[in-house]
Amino acid sequence: MLSEKVQDLEQENHELKERLRALEEMYGDRGKLPKDCKHCRNFSQHYIRCGTSYYPTYDGHCTAGQRLRNRKPDDTCESFAKMEYGENCI
Repeated sequence: MLSEKVQDLEQENHELKERLRALEEMYGDRGKLPKDCKHCRNFSQHYIRCGTSYYPTYDGHCTAGQRLRNRKPDDTCESFAKMEYGENCI
């Protein structure tokens, strides 16, 4: 009985690894993202409150070196640092 459960888990693990491999082939790595502010760890997105919710605006600022104000998510600068997903996300 226990060995059957182990075999089932091993089979599920194998299937999940195959799905992950297929997704990585389909979407590639995240290193190909453009070097713009919305993909930079130094970019702080600005938000506006409407009622009880917050919505992102098309504005923000850079926290690297000189604090550059009024940065747009599509802007670029010399202080670009690739965002580490899972570490910088809420």
